[in-house]
Amino acid sequence: MKEKILIVDGYNMIAFWQSTKQAFKQGKLDQARNILLNQLSNYASFENI
Repeated sequence: MKEKILIVDGYNMIAFWQSTKQAFKQGKLDQARNILLNQLSNYASFENI
């Protein structure tokens, strides 16, 4: 069975997602990154990847 891999352009996602855009605009990149990582972790668990 082939392993699923998800490749993410995190910088662009942080800049355009509604949940991270405000933190990005305020220069709070660590906060935006943590939000993104949390959401990606949830997605990975859901998709079993």
